[in-house]
Amino acid sequence: MINQINNLLRRLITAQIVALSDEDQVRFEPPDQGWRTYVANLTGESGPLNGLNIYLADMRENRALRSNERIREFGNGGFTEIPPPRYVDCHYLISAWNPASLGQTSNPAIEPAMVEMALLSDVTRVLMDNEPMIPRRVYGESGLPADFPEAVADSEFHMAILPEEGFPQLAEFWGTVEWRWKPVVYLVVTAPVLFTTRAIEGAAVVTKEIRLRQRDVAGSLQRWFQIGGRIFEAANPQNLIAGARVRLVEREQ
Repeated sequence: MINQINNLLRRLITAQIVALSDEDQVRFEPPDQGWRTYVANLTGESGPLNGLNIYLADMRENRALRSNERIREFGNGGFTEIPPPRYVDCHYLISAWNPASLGQTSNPAIEPAMVEMALLSDVTRVLMDNEPMIPRRVYGESGLPADFPEAVADSEFHMAILPEEGFPQLAEFWGTVEWRWKPVVYLVVTAPVLFTTRAIEGAAVVTKEIRLRQRDVAGSLQRWFQIGGRIFEAANPQNLIAGARVRLVEREQ
């Protein structure tokens, strides 16, 4: 699901920010020397282009959203069970890069830091304006990519944009990629991890029990049972017996 989230973010940004409208401007690699070389050589018809780096810095399970509920579907003489999705918080650091900040131009009219701050402002606005992200709405008339799961196409992907606590290892991060401190948009996207449908052997039997009794009256307990299921031919377990009746007999001890 991580690749689909990355592509969803790229689509959202390139569709709504003119200065980042080329998909080649938005990438998800570490902002190291390789990335800086890439930005230094990133050009379009009108000249050098800005780059936006969206780096997945951390992933953690969101245990507050964990559920034990199972989804069951009946059919063909049996049923399947779909485990509930788990949820993962994807922590992104989004940084803007102007080629002039890399020493690629000496034009005094360009103030790289101001250009980059304007890009971060636009990114923040677009993210906040589209929270939660809904994939089908983001892709619009162009339609979902072929590999995007239809099961979550209309789901809400919640985002924490600029969390109050900030990214705790930001100084270490910039030290690791050997670059001076840059401001970032810290983004956390909560994404589902979908599981495969599992076939359950045998037919489902549903049992309900109702108990009634008068308070403080010994021996007044009454119990009703309702047992539901389906009956199949012993010789051919795939053939359902229509209109079958079952009688429950209590054996003497």
